[in-house]
Amino acid sequence: MKIVYINGYNGENSNKAKILKEKYNATHIVLKNTINIDEVCKELDQIKPDIVVASSTGCYVADRCKYNNAIFIYLNPLIDIKFLEKLGADISHINPTPSYKKNRIILLNEDDELLDYKKAKEYYKDDNVYIFKKGKHKFENMDDLFKILDNPYLYNLDRLFWEYFSKEELQ
Repeated sequence: MKIVYINGYNGENSNKAKILKEKYNATHIVLKNTINIDEVCKELDQIKPDIVVASSTGCYVADRCKYNNAIFIYLNPLIDIKFLEKLGADISHINPTPSYKKNRIILLNEDDELLDYKKAKEYYKDDNVYIFKKGKHKFENMDDLFKILDNPYLYNLDRLFWEYFSKEELQ
């Protein structure tokens, strides 16, 4: 199982990348603060991962890559790139491209202090969405991610979510 992690804005030294590298030998595709979408997409095409885990802005970028032969697990995804302007990011070079439909699992935290989880829940309503009470924007509940990555039903999303996990088990 080949796993790639794409960090969020200002997350080049992400602790999640280190943890995923140690536990799953995941490759870290670095999303720079210049939001290098083309570079990230090119790396996905070259690596051809089975699973892509992305955080926040990394989710926005992964959604715009044409590589589609993986399961995409998004942690507190950014859905509106204009939000980054509030953080001082230059987004003038980013064209609003369509999202490419993927096999997505969306993990949201109600206590996310940066992004409104309800907007993401609505945006990804056709995907497998799980909402946790706690974990903040940094997604501190990595054990819940591990339950999914270690699950034998990961490649059968319907079975994974409706037979193997109960809602209580993931919260």
